[in-house]
Amino acid sequence: MINACFDASNPDTRRREMNGLLKGMEKPGLNEGLLLTRDESGQWQNGEQFIHIRPLWTFLLEMN
Repeated sequence: MINACFDASNPDTRRREMNGLLKGMEKPGLNEGLLLTRDESGQWQNGEQFIHIRPLWTFLLEMN
C-alpha cells in the first residue's frame, strides 16, 4: 500500500497520514506500507506492521 504526503514533518500531519496508511493496510492484510514524501526518509514500526518513509524522487529512480 502506498500513500503520498508532500510534507509529513508536522506531527499531526504525520500521525494522520500514518493512521490512514495503517487502516488501508488492514483490510488486505498487508504488513508493509510506503509513505512517499517530498524529502523525508525513515521507518516506523507498529507491532508487525512496517511503514517505510521515502522521498518520492528515490522511489521514481528505482522504477527504471
